Amino acid sequence: MIHQLSLLETQLSVLHEVSTQMMQENDLDRLLRQIADFACQQIGASYALVGVHEFNNGLVNCVTERQPHCRPLQTPACTYMTELETLIESAHPLRIDDIRQQADCPLTHAFFDLPTPFLGLPLFRGSELQGGIYLLGREGGGHFSMDDQRLLEILATYAAIGIANTRLSKEVARHDQLLRQRNESLSLLTKLATTMSDFSDIEDTLGKLLAHLLTYLHIDVGEVYLRQEEGWLLRLLFHVGDSEEILFGQKFIRYGDGPVGKTARTGKPQYDVLPDCHFCKHQVHEDGQTCQFEVSCFPLAGQNDVFGVLVVGTCQLQPLDQKEDDFLQAISAWLGVVLENQRLIESRQRLAVLEERERIGMDLHDGVIQSIYAVGLTLEHTRMIMRDDPQKGREVIDQAIRDLNSTIRDIRLYILDLRPRKLHEEDLTSGIMRLVNEFRVNALVNVNYQGPQEGTPELTQSQAVAMFHICQEALANVAKHARATHVGLNVWKTPDRVLMEIHDDGRGFTVNDARFTLGHGLSNMQTRANNAGGEVEITSARSSGTTILAWVPILNTEERAQDA
Repeated sequence: MIHQLSLLETQLSVLHEVSTQMMQENDLDRLLRQIADFACQQIGASYALVGVHEFNNGLVNCVTERQPHCRPLQTPACTYMTELETLIESAHPLRIDDIRQQADCPLTHAFFDLPTPFLGLPLFRGSELQGGIYLLGREGGGHFSMDDQRLLEILATYAAIGIANTRLSKEVARHDQLLRQRNESLSLLTKLATTMSDFSDIEDTLGKLLAHLLTYLHIDVGEVYLRQEEGWLLRLLFHVGDSEEILFGQKFIRYGDGPVGKTARTGKPQYDVLPDCHFCKHQVHEDGQTCQFEVSCFPLAGQNDVFGVLVVGTCQLQPLDQKEDDFLQAISAWLGVVLENQRLIESRQRLAVLEERERIGMDLHDGVIQSIYAVGLTLEHTRMIMRDDPQKGREVIDQAIRDLNSTIRDIRLYILDLRPRKLHEEDLTSGIMRLVNEFRVNALVNVNYQGPQEGTPELTQSQAVAMFHICQEALANVAKHARATHVGLNVWKTPDRVLMEIHDDGRGFTVNDARFTLGHGLSNMQTRANNAGGEVEITSARSSGTTILAWVPILNTEERAQDA
Protein backbone atom coordinates (compact mmCIF):
# COMPACT_ATOMS: atom_id res chain seq x y z
CA MET A 1 0.00 0.00 0.00
CA ILE A 2 2.82 2.38 0.94
CA HIS A 3 4.58 1.50 -2.31
CA GLN A 4 1.45 2.30 -4.34
CA LEU A 5 1.06 5.67 -2.60
CA SER A 6 4.70 6.51 -3.25
CA LEU A 7 4.33 5.52 -6.91
CA LEU A 8 1.18 7.62 -7.23
CA GLU A 9 2.93 10.63 -5.66
CA THR A 10 5.79 10.24 -8.13
CA GLN A 11 3.38 10.00 -11.05
CA LEU A 12 1.48 13.10 -9.90
CA SER A 13 4.74 15.01 -9.47
CA VAL A 14 5.83 14.08 -12.99
CA LEU A 15 2.34 14.90 -14.28
CA HIS A 16 2.60 18.34 -12.69
CA GLU A 17 5.88 18.99 -14.54
CA VAL A 18 4.47 17.66 -17.81
CA SER A 19 1.30 19.71 -17.45
CA THR A 20 3.36 22.87 -16.95
CA GLN A 21 5.21 22.12 -20.17
CA MET A 22 1.95 21.35 -21.98
CA MET A 23 0.47 24.73 -20.97
CA GLN A 24 3.48 26.48 -22.57
CA GLU A 25 3.73 24.32 -25.70
CA ASN A 26 2.67 25.92 -29.00
CA ASP A 27 3.49 23.03 -31.33
CA LEU A 28 0.72 20.43 -31.51
CA ASP A 29 2.97 17.50 -32.53
CA ARG A 30 5.34 18.08 -29.62
CA LEU A 31 2.38 18.36 -27.26
CA LEU A 32 0.94 15.03 -28.38
CA ARG A 33 4.39 13.47 -28.06
CA GLN A 34 4.59 14.62 -24.43
CA ILE A 35 1.20 13.02 -23.70
CA ALA A 36 2.20 9.71 -25.32
CA ASP A 37 5.57 9.64 -23.51
CA PHE A 38 3.90 10.19 -20.13
CA ALA A 39 1.35 7.44 -20.78
CA CYS A 40 4.05 4.89 -21.63
CA GLN A 41 6.56 5.87 -18.95
CA GLN A 42 4.33 6.68 -15.98
CA ILE A 43 1.14 4.66 -16.51
CA GLY A 44 3.12 1.76 -17.94
CA ALA A 45 1.29 1.30 -21.24
CA SER A 46 2.97 -0.82 -23.88
CA TYR A 47 1.48 1.29 -26.66
CA ALA A 48 0.05 4.84 -26.47
CA LEU A 49 -1.86 6.45 -29.33
CA VAL A 50 -2.88 10.11 -29.19
CA GLY A 51 -4.83 11.89 -31.92
CA VAL A 52 -6.56 15.20 -32.50
CA HIS A 53 -9.56 16.00 -34.68
CA GLU A 54 -10.24 19.20 -36.59
CA PHE A 55 -13.83 20.50 -36.36
CA ASN A 56 -15.04 16.98 -35.52
CA ASN A 57 -14.18 15.87 -39.00
CA GLY A 58 -11.22 13.61 -39.61
CA LEU A 59 -7.95 13.00 -37.81
CA VAL A 60 -5.35 15.66 -38.59
CA ASN A 61 -2.62 14.82 -36.05
CA CYS A 62 -1.70 11.46 -34.55
CA VAL A 63 1.40 10.22 -32.69
CA THR A 64 2.20 6.81 -31.29
CA GLU A 65 4.64 5.70 -28.62
CA ARG A 66 5.65 2.19 -27.48
CA GLN A 67 7.91 0.56 -24.94
CA PRO A 68 11.39 -0.34 -26.28
CA HIS A 69 10.76 -4.10 -26.18
CA CYS A 70 7.46 -3.89 -28.09
CA ARG A 71 7.46 -4.46 -31.81
CA PRO A 72 6.15 -1.68 -34.13
CA LEU A 73 2.49 -1.63 -35.08
CA GLN A 74 1.75 -3.26 -38.42
CA THR A 75 -0.36 -0.41 -39.82
CA PRO A 76 -0.25 3.39 -39.42
CA ALA A 77 -1.33 4.75 -36.05
CA CYS A 78 -4.19 6.73 -37.61
CA THR A 79 -5.77 3.47 -38.82
CA TYR A 80 -5.67 2.02 -35.31
CA MET A 81 -7.09 5.27 -33.93
CA THR A 82 -10.06 5.11 -36.26
CA GLU A 83 -10.70 1.50 -35.21
CA LEU A 84 -10.42 2.14 -31.48
CA GLU A 85 -12.69 5.20 -31.62
CA THR A 86 -15.61 2.94 -32.49
CA LEU A 87 -15.42 1.41 -28.97
CA ILE A 88 -16.14 4.68 -27.14
CA GLU A 89 -19.67 5.96 -27.46
CA SER A 90 -19.62 8.63 -24.72
CA ALA A 91 -17.26 11.07 -23.00
CA HIS A 92 -16.39 8.52 -20.29
CA PRO A 93 -13.23 6.39 -20.07
CA LEU A 94 -13.36 2.79 -21.21
CA ARG A 95 -11.32 -0.05 -19.65
CA ILE A 96 -11.22 -3.50 -21.26
CA ASP A 97 -9.29 -6.47 -19.93
CA ASP A 98 -8.62 -7.93 -23.39
CA ILE A 99 -9.03 -5.86 -26.55
CA ARG A 100 -8.86 -9.04 -28.64
CA GLN A 101 -12.35 -9.95 -27.49
CA GLN A 102 -13.81 -6.94 -29.34
CA ALA A 103 -15.20 -7.85 -32.71
CA ASP A 104 -14.97 -4.18 -33.84
CA CYS A 105 -11.17 -4.25 -33.64
CA PRO A 106 -9.88 -6.73 -36.22
CA LEU A 107 -6.54 -4.93 -36.58
CA THR A 108 -5.64 -5.07 -32.92
CA HIS A 109 -7.02 -8.61 -32.66
CA ALA A 110 -4.70 -9.71 -35.47
CA PHE A 111 -1.68 -7.85 -34.08
CA PHE A 112 -1.63 -8.84 -30.38
CA ASP A 113 -0.84 -12.48 -29.53
CA LEU A 114 -1.53 -12.30 -25.77
CA PRO A 115 -4.41 -10.86 -23.76
CA THR A 116 -4.10 -7.10 -24.18
CA PRO A 117 -5.72 -4.65 -21.74
CA PHE A 118 -7.14 -1.42 -23.14
CA LEU A 119 -7.71 2.01 -21.57
CA GLY A 120 -9.23 4.75 -23.74
CA LEU A 121 -10.46 8.24 -23.08
CA PRO A 122 -11.86 10.83 -25.52
CA LEU A 123 -10.55 14.40 -25.26
CA PHE A 124 -13.29 16.99 -24.89
CA ARG A 125 -13.07 20.76 -24.54
CA GLY A 126 -16.53 21.72 -23.43
CA SER A 127 -18.86 19.98 -25.86
CA GLU A 128 -16.27 19.83 -28.64
CA LEU A 129 -14.54 16.51 -29.28
CA GLN A 130 -10.87 17.24 -29.72
CA GLY A 131 -9.48 13.72 -30.07
CA GLY A 132 -8.58 10.77 -27.86
CA ILE A 133 -5.91 8.91 -25.82
CA TYR A 134 -5.75 5.13 -26.20
CA LEU A 135 -3.47 2.78 -24.24
CA LEU A 136 -2.84 -0.82 -25.34
CA GLY A 137 -1.05 -3.42 -23.25
CA ARG A 138 0.32 -3.12 -19.75
CA GLU A 139 4.04 -3.15 -18.96
CA GLY A 140 4.78 -6.32 -16.93
CA GLY A 141 1.34 -7.79 -17.63
CA GLY A 142 -1.89 -7.32 -15.72
CA HIS A 143 -4.73 -4.86 -16.30
CA PHE A 144 -5.15 -1.11 -16.10
CA SER A 145 -6.31 -0.12 -12.60
CA MET A 146 -8.71 2.54 -11.44
CA ASP A 147 -5.69 4.62 -10.38
CA ASP A 148 -4.37 4.39 -13.93
CA GLN A 149 -7.75 5.54 -15.20
CA ARG A 150 -7.85 8.51 -12.80
CA LEU A 151 -4.30 9.48 -13.70
CA LEU A 152 -5.23 9.31 -17.38
CA GLU A 153 -8.30 11.48 -16.71
CA ILE A 154 -6.12 14.13 -15.08
CA LEU A 155 -3.69 13.90 -17.99
CA ALA A 156 -6.58 14.23 -20.44
CA THR A 157 -7.81 17.38 -18.70
CA TYR A 158 -4.42 19.03 -19.06
CA ALA A 159 -4.10 17.69 -22.60
CA ALA A 160 -7.45 19.21 -23.64
CA ILE A 161 -6.37 22.61 -22.30
CA GLY A 162 -2.97 22.31 -23.99
CA ILE A 163 -4.56 21.37 -27.33
CA ALA A 164 -6.95 24.32 -27.07
CA ASN A 165 -3.98 26.59 -26.33
CA THR A 166 -2.02 25.36 -29.34
CA ARG A 167 -5.05 25.89 -31.58
CA LEU A 168 -5.51 29.38 -30.16
CA SER A 169 -1.81 30.14 -30.66
CA LYS A 170 -2.05 28.87 -34.24
CA GLU A 171 -5.12 31.02 -34.85
CA VAL A 172 -3.43 34.07 -33.34
CA ALA A 173 -0.36 33.43 -35.49
CA ARG A 174 -2.58 33.11 -38.56
CA HIS A 175 -4.33 36.39 -37.72
CA ASP A 176 -0.96 38.05 -37.13
CA GLN A 177 0.19 36.83 -40.53
CA LEU A 178 -2.99 38.09 -42.19
CA LEU A 179 -2.61 41.42 -40.42
CA ARG A 180 1.03 41.65 -41.48
CA GLN A 181 0.09 40.80 -45.07
CA ARG A 182 -2.69 43.38 -44.94
CA ASN A 183 -0.31 46.03 -43.61
CA GLU A 184 2.21 45.13 -46.30
CA SER A 185 -0.55 45.35 -48.91
CA LEU A 186 -1.60 48.76 -47.62
CA SER A 187 2.02 49.87 -47.64
CA LEU A 188 2.37 48.65 -51.21
CA LEU A 189 -0.85 50.41 -52.23
CA THR A 190 0.50 53.63 -50.69
CA LYS A 191 3.70 53.24 -52.71
CA LEU A 192 1.71 52.51 -55.86
CA ALA A 193 -0.56 55.50 -55.28
CA THR A 194 2.52 57.69 -54.80
CA THR A 195 4.08 56.23 -57.94
CA MET A 196 0.97 56.83 -60.03
CA SER A 197 0.27 60.32 -58.66
CA ASP A 198 2.53 61.77 -61.36
CA PHE A 199 1.67 59.92 -64.57
CA SER A 200 3.65 62.09 -66.94
CA ASP A 201 5.98 59.20 -67.86
CA ILE A 202 4.10 55.94 -68.42
CA GLU A 203 7.19 53.76 -68.75
CA ASP A 204 8.84 55.10 -65.61
CA THR A 205 5.62 54.75 -63.61
CA LEU A 206 4.92 51.18 -64.71
CA GLY A 207 8.55 50.24 -64.05
CA LYS A 208 8.38 51.48 -60.47
CA LEU A 209 5.03 49.74 -59.96
CA LEU A 210 6.32 46.40 -61.23
CA ALA A 211 9.45 46.68 -59.08
CA HIS A 212 7.25 47.15 -56.00
CA LEU A 213 5.14 44.12 -56.94
CA LEU A 214 8.14 41.86 -57.52
CA THR A 215 9.67 42.80 -54.17
CA TYR A 216 6.43 42.45 -52.22
CA LEU A 217 5.15 39.19 -53.76
CA HIS A 218 8.60 37.61 -54.32
CA ILE A 219 7.90 37.24 -58.03
CA ASP A 220 10.76 36.04 -60.25
CA VAL A 221 9.78 37.76 -63.50
CA GLY A 222 7.46 40.61 -64.42
CA GLU A 223 6.53 42.03 -67.83
CA VAL A 224 4.15 44.70 -69.09
CA TYR A 225 2.65 44.77 -72.59
CA LEU A 226 0.87 47.90 -73.84
CA ARG A 227 -1.49 48.04 -76.76
CA GLN A 228 -0.38 50.15 -79.70
CA GLU A 229 -2.71 53.09 -80.30
CA GLU A 230 -3.26 51.90 -83.86
CA GLY A 231 -3.73 48.27 -84.81
CA TRP A 232 -4.00 45.07 -82.79
CA LEU A 233 -0.48 44.61 -81.53
CA LEU A 234 0.76 44.45 -77.94
CA ARG A 235 4.28 45.79 -77.45
CA LEU A 236 6.55 44.60 -74.64
CA LEU A 237 7.22 47.76 -72.68
CA PHE A 238 9.78 46.25 -70.35
CA HIS A 239 10.93 43.03 -68.68
CA VAL A 240 12.05 42.82 -65.02
CA GLY A 241 13.82 39.80 -63.54
CA ASP A 242 17.14 38.09 -62.91
CA SER A 243 17.08 36.59 -66.41
CA GLU A 244 17.25 38.86 -69.45
CA GLU A 245 15.33 36.30 -71.55
CA ILE A 246 11.71 37.38 -72.05
CA LEU A 247 8.96 34.93 -71.13
CA PHE A 248 7.39 34.32 -74.53
CA GLY A 249 10.40 35.10 -76.72
CA GLN A 250 8.84 37.98 -78.69
CA LYS A 251 8.41 41.70 -78.13
CA PHE A 252 5.22 42.05 -80.20
CA ILE A 253 2.16 39.84 -79.68
CA ARG A 254 -1.04 39.99 -81.67
CA TYR A 255 -4.46 40.02 -80.04
CA GLY A 256 -5.64 36.48 -79.44
CA ASP A 257 -2.19 34.84 -79.69
CA GLY A 258 -0.98 32.95 -76.64
CA PRO A 259 -1.97 33.73 -73.05
CA VAL A 260 -1.01 37.42 -73.40
CA GLY A 261 -3.04 37.92 -76.58
CA LYS A 262 -6.01 35.98 -75.16
CA THR A 263 -5.94 38.11 -72.02
CA ALA A 264 -6.08 41.28 -74.13
CA ARG A 265 -8.88 39.93 -76.33
CA THR A 266 -11.11 38.47 -73.58
CA GLY A 267 -10.30 40.89 -70.77
CA LYS A 268 -9.94 37.93 -68.39
CA PRO A 269 -6.84 36.53 -66.64
CA GLN A 270 -5.03 33.68 -68.39
CA TYR A 271 -2.62 31.17 -66.87
CA ASP A 272 0.08 29.02 -68.42
CA VAL A 273 2.98 26.75 -67.40
CA LEU A 274 6.33 26.93 -69.17
CA PRO A 275 7.85 23.41 -69.21
CA ASP A 276 11.46 24.63 -68.98
CA CYS A 277 12.33 27.18 -66.35
CA HIS A 278 15.16 29.55 -67.23
CA PHE A 279 13.88 32.45 -65.18
CA CYS A 280 14.35 31.55 -61.50
CA LYS A 281 17.23 30.44 -59.29
CA HIS A 282 15.82 26.99 -58.41
CA GLN A 283 16.23 25.29 -61.80
CA VAL A 284 15.77 21.80 -60.27
CA HIS A 285 13.33 20.59 -57.62
CA GLU A 286 14.25 18.46 -54.64
CA ASP A 287 12.97 15.34 -56.40
CA GLY A 288 15.40 16.00 -59.25
CA GLN A 289 12.77 17.04 -61.80
CA THR A 290 13.15 20.18 -63.90
CA CYS A 291 11.51 23.24 -62.42
CA GLN A 292 8.30 24.40 -64.09
CA PHE A 293 7.44 28.06 -64.33
CA GLU A 294 3.90 29.33 -63.77
CA VAL A 295 2.87 32.44 -65.74
CA SER A 296 -0.16 34.59 -64.86
CA CYS A 297 -1.51 37.28 -67.23
CA PHE A 298 -3.82 40.04 -65.97
CA PRO A 299 -5.64 42.54 -68.22
CA LEU A 300 -5.03 46.27 -67.76
CA ALA A 301 -8.60 47.16 -68.60
CA GLY A 302 -10.62 50.33 -68.26
CA GLN A 303 -14.36 50.65 -68.58
CA ASN A 304 -14.46 50.24 -72.33
CA ASP A 305 -11.25 48.64 -73.50
CA VAL A 306 -8.10 46.69 -72.61
CA PHE A 307 -4.98 48.86 -72.74
CA GLY A 308 -2.34 46.29 -71.87
CA VAL A 309 -1.41 43.10 -70.01
CA LEU A 310 0.52 42.60 -66.77
CA VAL A 311 2.46 39.30 -66.77
CA VAL A 312 4.09 37.75 -63.69
CA GLY A 313 6.05 34.51 -63.56
CA THR A 314 6.80 32.42 -60.47
CA CYS A 315 8.51 29.10 -59.89
CA GLN A 316 6.04 26.37 -58.86
CA LEU A 317 8.03 26.01 -55.62
CA GLN A 318 6.54 29.38 -54.64
CA PRO A 319 3.28 29.72 -56.61
CA LEU A 320 0.85 32.57 -56.13
CA ASP A 321 -1.92 31.82 -53.68
CA GLN A 322 -5.51 32.96 -54.17
CA LYS A 323 -5.10 36.14 -52.13
CA GLU A 324 -2.03 37.19 -54.10
CA ASP A 325 -3.85 36.42 -57.34
CA ASP A 326 -6.83 38.54 -56.23
CA PHE A 327 -4.48 41.32 -55.20
CA LEU A 328 -2.80 41.35 -58.62
CA GLN A 329 -6.19 41.40 -60.34
CA ALA A 330 -7.21 44.41 -58.23
CA ILE A 331 -3.95 46.23 -58.99
CA SER A 332 -4.33 45.48 -62.70
CA ALA A 333 -7.89 46.82 -62.73
CA TRP A 334 -6.73 49.95 -60.92
CA LEU A 335 -3.85 50.43 -63.33
CA GLY A 336 -6.18 49.88 -66.29
CA VAL A 337 -8.39 52.75 -65.14
CA VAL A 338 -5.33 54.97 -64.73
CA LEU A 339 -4.15 54.09 -68.25
CA GLU A 340 -7.60 54.86 -69.62
CA ASN A 341 -7.60 58.24 -67.87
CA GLN A 342 -4.13 58.95 -69.23
CA ARG A 343 -5.28 58.15 -72.77
CA LEU A 344 -8.27 60.47 -72.31
CA ILE A 345 -6.02 63.23 -70.99
CA GLU A 346 -3.69 62.83 -73.96
CA SER A 347 -6.67 62.95 -76.33
CA ARG A 348 -7.96 66.12 -74.68
CA GLN A 349 -4.51 67.67 -74.87
CA ARG A 350 -4.23 66.87 -78.57
CA LEU A 351 -7.70 68.31 -79.16
CA ALA A 352 -6.81 71.41 -77.17
CA VAL A 353 -3.65 71.87 -79.25
CA LEU A 354 -5.65 71.59 -82.47
CA GLU A 355 -8.24 74.06 -81.20
CA GLU A 356 -5.51 76.46 -80.09
CA ARG A 357 -3.81 76.19 -83.47
CA GLU A 358 -7.09 76.95 -85.20
CA ARG A 359 -7.70 79.94 -82.92
CA ILE A 360 -4.18 81.29 -83.48
CA GLY A 361 -4.58 80.81 -87.22
CA MET A 362 -7.87 82.72 -87.24
CA ASP A 363 -6.43 85.51 -85.08
CA LEU A 364 -3.34 85.83 -87.27
CA HIS A 365 -5.44 85.82 -90.46
CA ASP A 366 -8.01 88.32 -89.22
CA GLY A 367 -5.55 90.51 -87.33
CA VAL A 368 -1.83 90.48 -88.10
CA ILE A 369 -2.01 89.29 -91.72
CA GLN A 370 -4.81 91.74 -92.59
CA SER A 371 -2.83 94.56 -90.99
CA ILE A 372 0.31 93.68 -92.96
CA TYR A 373 -1.76 93.39 -96.15
CA ALA A 374 -3.25 96.82 -95.49
CA VAL A 375 0.24 98.30 -95.01
CA GLY A 376 1.30 96.73 -98.31
CA LEU A 377 -1.65 98.34 -100.13
CA THR A 378 -0.85 101.66 -98.50
CA LEU A 379 2.77 101.51 -99.67
CA GLU A 380 1.65 100.66 -103.23
CA HIS A 381 -0.69 103.67 -103.14
CA THR A 382 2.19 105.82 -101.87
CA ARG A 383 4.31 104.94 -104.88
CA MET A 384 1.60 106.37 -107.15
CA ILE A 385 1.07 109.66 -105.29
CA MET A 386 4.73 110.46 -104.53
CA ARG A 387 5.21 112.14 -107.97
CA ASP A 388 2.23 114.45 -107.72
CA ASP A 389 2.17 115.13 -103.95
CA PRO A 390 5.37 114.23 -102.09
CA GLN A 391 4.08 115.72 -98.84
CA LYS A 392 1.00 113.55 -98.97
CA GLY A 393 3.18 110.55 -99.75
CA ARG A 394 5.35 111.17 -96.69
CA GLU A 395 2.24 111.33 -94.53
CA VAL A 396 1.02 108.03 -95.92
CA ILE A 397 4.47 106.47 -95.25
CA ASP A 398 4.37 107.74 -91.65
CA GLN A 399 0.93 106.15 -91.26
CA ALA A 400 2.26 102.87 -92.67
CA ILE A 401 5.11 102.96 -90.13
CA ARG A 402 2.59 103.49 -87.33
CA ASP A 403 0.52 100.60 -88.63
CA LEU A 404 3.61 98.37 -88.77
CA ASN A 405 4.55 99.31 -85.19
CA SER A 406 1.02 98.47 -84.11
CA THR A 407 1.29 95.11 -85.88
CA ILE A 408 4.64 94.45 -84.18
CA ARG A 409 2.96 95.25 -80.87
CA ASP A 410 0.20 92.73 -81.65
CA ILE A 411 2.79 90.06 -82.49
CA ARG A 412 4.54 90.72 -79.18
CA LEU A 413 1.25 90.26 -77.39
CA TYR A 414 0.77 86.92 -79.11
CA ILE A 415 4.25 85.89 -78.02
CA LEU A 416 3.49 87.06 -74.47
CA ASP A 417 0.28 85.05 -74.36
CA LEU A 418 1.82 81.89 -75.81
CA ARG A 419 4.88 81.77 -73.54
CA PRO A 420 4.31 79.28 -70.67
CA ARG A 421 4.98 80.59 -67.19
CA LYS A 422 5.21 78.73 -63.90
CA LEU A 423 6.18 79.52 -60.34
CA HIS A 424 9.56 77.75 -60.25
CA GLU A 425 11.12 77.61 -56.76
CA GLU A 426 10.29 81.27 -56.03
CA ASP A 427 7.80 83.04 -53.82
CA LEU A 428 4.71 84.86 -55.04
CA THR A 429 6.35 88.30 -54.97
CA SER A 430 9.29 87.21 -57.15
CA GLY A 431 6.94 85.48 -59.59
CA ILE A 432 4.69 88.56 -59.91
CA MET A 433 7.70 90.83 -60.44
CA ARG A 434 8.83 88.58 -63.28
CA LEU A 435 5.37 88.75 -64.87
CA VAL A 436 5.32 92.55 -64.51
CA ASN A 437 8.72 92.97 -66.16
CA GLU A 438 7.74 90.74 -69.10
CA PHE A 439 4.44 92.60 -69.44
CA ARG A 440 6.14 96.02 -69.53
CA VAL A 441 8.54 94.91 -72.26
CA ASN A 442 6.04 93.12 -74.49
CA ALA A 443 2.82 95.08 -73.99
CA LEU A 444 4.54 98.50 -73.70
CA VAL A 445 2.16 99.40 -70.86
CA ASN A 446 3.28 101.06 -67.63
CA VAL A 447 2.69 98.98 -64.47
CA ASN A 448 2.83 100.28 -60.91
CA TYR A 449 3.42 97.36 -58.52
CA GLN A 450 3.16 97.57 -54.74
CA GLY A 451 3.57 94.62 -52.38
CA PRO A 452 4.86 93.59 -48.96
CA GLN A 453 8.63 93.82 -48.54
CA GLU A 454 8.87 90.42 -46.85
CA GLY A 455 6.80 88.67 -49.51
CA THR A 456 3.97 86.28 -48.65
CA PRO A 457 5.44 83.38 -46.64
CA GLU A 458 2.02 82.82 -45.07
CA LEU A 459 0.73 81.25 -48.28
CA THR A 460 1.09 77.55 -49.06
CA GLN A 461 2.62 76.51 -52.36
CA SER A 462 -0.76 75.72 -53.92
CA GLN A 463 -2.18 79.11 -52.83
CA ALA A 464 0.85 80.99 -54.21
CA VAL A 465 0.53 79.16 -57.54
CA ALA A 466 -3.19 80.03 -57.72
CA MET A 467 -2.53 83.74 -57.11
CA PHE A 468 0.34 83.72 -59.62
CA HIS A 469 -1.87 82.28 -62.39
CA ILE A 470 -4.69 84.71 -61.57
CA CYS A 471 -2.23 87.60 -61.99
CA GLN A 472 -0.92 86.07 -65.21
CA GLU A 473 -4.42 85.73 -66.69
CA ALA A 474 -5.40 89.24 -65.63
CA LEU A 475 -2.31 90.82 -67.27
CA ALA A 476 -2.85 88.76 -70.43
CA ASN A 477 -6.44 90.04 -70.67
CA VAL A 478 -5.22 93.63 -70.25
CA ALA A 479 -2.70 93.14 -73.07
CA LYS A 480 -5.20 91.54 -75.46
CA HIS A 481 -8.40 93.45 -74.79
CA ALA A 482 -8.10 96.52 -72.55
CA ARG A 483 -6.08 98.99 -74.70
CA ALA A 484 -4.87 100.41 -71.41
CA THR A 485 -2.00 102.85 -70.82
CA HIS A 486 -1.54 102.18 -67.11
CA VAL A 487 -1.98 99.19 -64.78
CA GLY A 488 -1.92 99.24 -61.00
CA LEU A 489 -1.05 95.98 -59.23
CA ASN A 490 -1.24 95.85 -55.44
CA VAL A 491 -0.70 92.94 -53.01
CA TRP A 492 -1.38 93.31 -49.28
CA LYS A 493 -2.22 91.27 -46.18
CA THR A 494 -4.76 91.31 -43.38
CA PRO A 495 -4.71 89.06 -40.29
CA ASP A 496 -6.63 86.36 -42.12
CA ARG A 497 -6.17 86.98 -45.84
CA VAL A 498 -3.73 87.80 -48.64
CA LEU A 499 -5.31 90.04 -51.28
CA MET A 500 -4.30 91.09 -54.79
CA GLU A 501 -5.85 93.83 -56.92
CA ILE A 502 -5.18 94.47 -60.62
CA HIS A 503 -6.69 97.70 -62.04
CA ASP A 504 -6.34 99.09 -65.57
CA ASP A 505 -7.54 102.32 -67.23
CA GLY A 506 -8.64 100.55 -70.41
CA ARG A 507 -11.91 100.50 -72.27
CA GLY A 508 -13.66 98.12 -69.85
CA PHE A 509 -16.44 95.69 -70.65
CA THR A 510 -19.75 94.30 -69.46
CA VAL A 511 -18.92 91.40 -67.14
CA ASN A 512 -21.89 89.19 -68.07
CA ASP A 513 -21.21 89.58 -71.79
CA ALA A 514 -17.49 88.99 -71.35
CA ARG A 515 -18.05 85.54 -69.88
CA PHE A 516 -19.15 84.47 -73.36
CA THR A 517 -16.70 86.50 -75.46
CA LEU A 518 -13.41 86.26 -73.54
CA GLY A 519 -13.15 82.47 -73.47
CA HIS A 520 -12.31 80.59 -70.29
CA GLY A 521 -10.03 83.19 -68.70
CA LEU A 522 -12.50 84.67 -66.22
CA SER A 523 -13.91 81.32 -65.16
CA ASN A 524 -10.39 79.91 -64.77
CA MET A 525 -9.48 82.72 -62.39
CA GLN A 526 -12.60 82.05 -60.35
CA THR A 527 -11.91 78.29 -60.25
CA ARG A 528 -8.29 78.76 -59.15
CA ALA A 529 -9.32 81.07 -56.32
CA ASN A 530 -12.10 78.73 -55.17
CA ASN A 531 -9.76 75.74 -55.14
CA ALA A 532 -7.40 77.72 -52.90
CA GLY A 533 -10.26 78.59 -50.53
CA GLY A 534 -10.63 82.16 -51.79
CA GLU A 535 -12.64 84.27 -54.20
CA VAL A 536 -12.33 86.57 -57.23
CA GLU A 537 -14.40 89.74 -57.73
CA ILE A 538 -14.45 91.45 -61.14
CA THR A 539 -15.66 95.04 -61.55
CA SER A 540 -15.79 96.70 -64.95
CA ALA A 541 -17.81 99.06 -67.10
CA ARG A 542 -17.32 100.29 -70.64
CA SER A 543 -14.83 103.19 -70.88
CA SER A 544 -14.17 102.96 -67.12
CA GLY A 545 -11.42 100.35 -66.89
CA THR A 546 -11.44 97.02 -65.03
CA THR A 547 -10.61 95.96 -61.48
CA ILE A 548 -9.91 92.35 -60.47
CA LEU A 549 -9.73 91.63 -56.73
CA ALA A 550 -8.56 88.15 -55.66
CA TRP A 551 -7.95 86.82 -52.16
CA VAL A 552 -7.04 83.57 -50.42
CA PRO A 553 -7.19 82.78 -46.68
CA ILE A 554 -4.16 82.46 -44.40
CA LEU A 555 -4.28 78.86 -43.10
CA ASN A 556 -3.44 77.67 -39.60
CA THR A 557 -0.83 74.97 -38.91
CA GLU A 558 -3.25 72.04 -39.20
CA GLU A 559 -4.81 73.38 -42.41
CA ARG A 560 -1.36 73.97 -43.93
CA ALA A 561 -0.43 70.34 -43.19
CA GLN A 562 -3.63 69.11 -44.86
CA ASP A 563 -3.01 71.35 -47.87
CA ALA A 564 0.53 70.00 -48.19
